[in-house]
Amino acid sequence: MSRSTGMPRIRSLLPSLTMLVSTFAVTWLTLGLVERANGLLYLWPLTGLQLGLLLPMWQTGWSALLPPLASGAIGIMLGATAAGMPGGAAVMVGLISACDVTLAAWIMSPGILRFDDLKERSKVLRFGIASLVAPLIMGTAAALATIPVTHEPFGRIVTATVLADSLGIAIVLPAILFLTSGEYRDPGKLRPFLLRGTIAGVVFVAMACYAFWQNRNPILYAVFPPMVMMVLAMGLEGATFTGVALTVIGCTATHLHHGPIWLAVGASNEHRMVMMQTFLWVGAATALPVGALLDERRRAERSTNEARSIYQTLLQNAEDMIILSSMDGNRRYISPAVKSLTGWTPEEFMALDRLQTFHPDDRDLAGLVMESMASGKQEHVFRYRMAQKSGGYRWVEAVARAYFDEKTGQVRGYVGTIRDISSLKQYEETWEQERETLTREKQAMAKLAHTDALTVLPNRRAFDDALYMELNRSVAMTVMMIDVDFFKAYNDSYGHQAGDECLRKIARALEGQVGRGNDLVARLGGEEFGVLLPGADLEGARRVADAMLNAVWGLAVEHKASPMGRLSVSIGIASWDDARGRNTALLIQQADRALYVSKRSGKNRITVAGAMPVAV
Repeated sequence: MSRSTGMPRIRSLLPSLTMLVSTFAVTWLTLGLVERANGLLYLWPLTGLQLGLLLPMWQTGWSALLPPLASGAIGIMLGATAAGMPGGAAVMVGLISACDVTLAAWIMSPGILRFDDLKERSKVLRFGIASLVAPLIMGTAAALATIPVTHEPFGRIVTATVLADSLGIAIVLPAILFLTSGEYRDPGKLRPFLLRGTIAGVVFVAMACYAFWQNRNPILYAVFPPMVMMVLAMGLEGATFTGVALTVIGCTATHLHHGPIWLAVGASNEHRMVMMQTFLWVGAATALPVGALLDERRRAERSTNEARSIYQTLLQNAEDMIILSSMDGNRRYISPAVKSLTGWTPEEFMALDRLQTFHPDDRDLAGLVMESMASGKQEHVFRYRMAQKSGGYRWVEAVARAYFDEKTGQVRGYVGTIRDISSLKQYEETWEQERETLTREKQAMAKLAHTDALTVLPNRRAFDDALYMELNRSVAMTVMMIDVDFFKAYNDSYGHQAGDECLRKIARALEGQVGRGNDLVARLGGEEFGVLLPGADLEGARRVADAMLNAVWGLAVEHKASPMGRLSVSIGIASWDDARGRNTALLIQQADRALYVSKRSGKNRITVAGAMPVAV
């Protein structure tokens, strides 16, 4: 077998070997030192010993637990047999012990696996239940098994075995867990407690020895004051030490016929041992819960102190200024960040009137925030200008959170977190200016995109958008399509510059004939114009068209290529009394057809869709 494979196998066998050797030694020595029949009453440390070795590995599963559990039972059987106990009785004692350990471990796990688990209130209760229930059940079974050996009454055996088994769990289990998994196994961790623990321990041992090695006075109560000292000095560790020390001193002295227990007149040795175990059980039941609760409180205090230290460190190094204040303005705390934010020290700032630190224009805002918090709103976020020691003000953002009286529910004060936003404010102002500039540029570009460059009238896109929007707002709609007569011939005769000037004149003439806010005259392209008259009836549209036709004619622009000798236009009109939900393209097409009729009928005239053209 190679060394690499041998070491893991040895490690896996180590718990079983430890359990076998320890249970064998305790059983053999106990039964060897004490009369065999009475020695069964002294085997109570075995349950605590086995539990202490098994609990740390309880979560590994039954495949890992069964070998050491079986080894413990075998060790007890072998130790009892070696001490002279009959084989059948030895097997029975070993099996009952294994069942006892299994039941107690099942009750304690998974809450109690290490010594430090006993320092929690809920787990101390679990430990106490396991220390009573498992011994009561299995002690009864053990009494039935040992009656043939001890020849004692059933009640006496049950009392002795249950008490002994419970004491074994209460005294031995914490000691074994401390040795295998205790937080303070490391001498470096024990060092802060050694001085006071050593003094208290010496006093306790001295008092215990004095109480148990004299037979004149029943002063068992004298061990309790130094026991309390030891528990106060070291917590659960001190309670564990006092339990073990008191057990060793008391049992040894009692076995050697020393101590107050022997003052009981007419009591048998077994009865005296039960009295001794009862005293030890009372001592353990007193010291262990007190030590556990004391450790739990100390751990909570350490956590609180650590949290307070971390909190204070954060406050000391936080860049944001933090204020703790009552509602009447009496500040209780100002963080050091106030120095970098305002120039004042915390003491100087605390002496200032609260409103004095606000810009005059922001003091009404501060008053409103305070009123809102007083009325029950818990959190506010606001910006204001904070006064500076050097003069002037700085923009800050404050987050104020109210805190309440738990009994009355009234607001007692607030915690304010204040941070410098002067740089952010500058960025915001710059961004706002840029946004306004971009908005103006966007509006200008949008206007440019909807404007005809030559006539400065709305273009075809603006015409279509306006028609769509107006149809969603108006019921009646009239569209006019206008075309300049013989405009190509005009351009050929007078040139394109004259043609452009001609279009500008016509645009002004047409636009001058509409007066309502929603009316629109647009150049649709080339020599074609469009007019929207939202809400106008046919009669009103006809009057506008007449005015436009006459206005262009009245320009008296010479046009030699026209049979009429001057510039003129033709108009087509389409009108719907209810245009909602209808196709706008159809309305424009109807106006276009009416315009075509005007052009074909001799020009310089008006045609209404569905009617005969009319010359003016």
